[in-house]
Amino acid sequence: MDPLRLEQHLEAVPGQYPSRFSSPAQRALHLDGVTRIRPVAASRLPWPHGLFKCPYGERAKTLATTYPKGHSKTAHAELFTQLNEQGFAACP
Repeated sequence: MDPLRLEQHLEAVPGQYPSRFSSPAQRALHLDGVTRIRPVAASRLPWPHGLFKCPYGERAKTLATTYPKGHSKTAHAELFTQLNEQGFAACP
């Protein structure tokens, strides 16, 4: 994009933030790419939970009972913080 044109796009429109994108389609292409798959940081992904044949399944279920209903993923995250290198290796 030509620098002068970019500068025009960066000028504030009342009630809106300045944008580098000339259209909503350009913004979507930038964020979602051609395949429409948006990359996210690994830290934003949910913790693994309820894995098939996990040797820590029962331990995770027991820990989940100490959390409010609907927070079993949080319990699994806590369990993962308690595992050592061999513990992670044992998970499928």
